[in-house]
Amino acid sequence: MRFLDTLLQKQLVGLDIGISGIKAVEISREKTPRILAYNRVPLPWDTISVEGEVKQRDILVQALKKLFSVGCFSSKKVAVSAFGRSIMTKRISVPVMTEDELDHQLYWEAEQYIPFNVNEVNLDFAILGTNSQTLAQEPKMDVLLVAAKKEFIKFLQALMKDAGLVPALIDNQAFALGNAFSFNYSGWTKTQGCNTSVLIDFGAGSTKVSVVEAGNTTFSRDVQACGSKCTELISQKLGMSMEEAEQAKILAPFGTAA
Repeated sequence: MRFLDTLLQKQLVGLDIGISGIKAVEISREKTPRILAYNRVPLPWDTISVEGEVKQRDILVQALKKLFSVGCFSSKKVAVSAFGRSIMTKRISVPVMTEDELDHQLYWEAEQYIPFNVNEVNLDFAILGTNSQTLAQEPKMDVLLVAAKKEFIKFLQALMKDAGLVPALIDNQAFALGNAFSFNYSGWTKTQGCNTSVLIDFGAGSTKVSVVEAGNTTFSRDVQACGSKCTELISQKLGMSMEEAEQAKILAPFGTAA
């Protein structure tokens, strides 16, 4: 919650880039935050691949400019979510040590777990607590490891700059979702005696499954069953283009049989 409190001191606009569209929202910095502005702009099919590769950069830049052209946003400083396969999270167990000690050993520890060259990524971590299954042996602690390719971060920063935006914060989508859930529902989960929650975000490019424990995201995994797969199936079965299939999926009444 301290992270959220700090974030709310800055007038930022939350920006989400997905394969089907881009969304932006701005909230007030009042004690009880409220939505000040919101906008969504759809993206043409295949602007961003299911794997998260930007295939039509110019179209994406123009869409970002259009998103903020409505004039209702008070700032061009954005908190943007990283997307695609250039960023990953993994829960690992390491010998018990201090945060400073782990900070010095992080790249060595990460080599064993991430599929990227550690010299080509930015790394961060969060200590989750003691691993109870190892107490009888060598004590270990659970750590949530986050790795993002430096090349991708530079690309995302350049993309924001070309769209006239200022990237003040680049966040992980699963963490952003967990923070939003904790911010809105921490009181409710406490009254229900619920310490662990599972969040499922069914998106166009992937379905994100996250576990939030005591307000912290402790697990996240992307599943390839997603909205675009449904669109592809409709396209194949009914002989439609992907654009027509997407419209049919969105506009068809619930429960309608093809």
